[in-house]
Amino acid sequence: VALAMMNSLADPAAIGVATSAGHFKVDNNQVLRNATLFEGTQVESDAGAGELRLKGANVAFDTNTKTTVYKDRVVLDRGRIQWTGGPAFRAEAGPVRISGDSGSAKAIVQRKAGTVQVASLSGSVRVLSTTGALISTVAAGTAVELSQDAGAQGGNNQPNNNNGNNSTGLTNGTKAVIVASAVTAVVVPIAVVVNKDDK
Repeated sequence: VALAMMNSLADPAAIGVATSAGHFKVDNNQVLRNATLFEGTQVESDAGAGELRLKGANVAFDTNTKTTVYKDRVVLDRGRIQWTGGPAFRAEAGPVRISGDSGSAKAIVQRKAGTVQVASLSGSVRVLSTTGALISTVAAGTAVELSQDAGAQGGNNQPNNNNGNNSTGLTNGTKAVIVASAVTAVVVPIAVVVNKDDK
């Protein structure tokens, strides 16, 4: 893995390396164990988990996950990732942008069935709209679930809160796009994304 990382970084166009214990796809091509990543590389896993080791952050990806990788962000098309990074590196999932307030921030982002779940394992994590409007601040040990809305409810969309301590709100720029719910005091869905063969 270290050798693959050194080789990838020797190419000035490379932004990192993807590693896994088995096969995965890079730009729709089957690869084994590791592959060099470039701006806009698509990484897709089937039965195995793995990791994206980038210059600005580390991103673990779960099974059945599809991402597109850039030097300053990872775009989650399907599945679940765990990333560690600060304000300079973000995750994107559908209509939201997720970033940490500090370099020690660690979060899990899951996208499935029209919803996006964001859980903070450490540090404070911000969830923003595509226009940069703040949707939610997720504290360590809590999570938020967001669902895309086709706009059938028009401008009357409001967060569906489970308790009175919710700090999540929608701005005018995000109404009819995102509905937030189950924000505070919820169980973090997973502790860590781990490749079983790496235990």
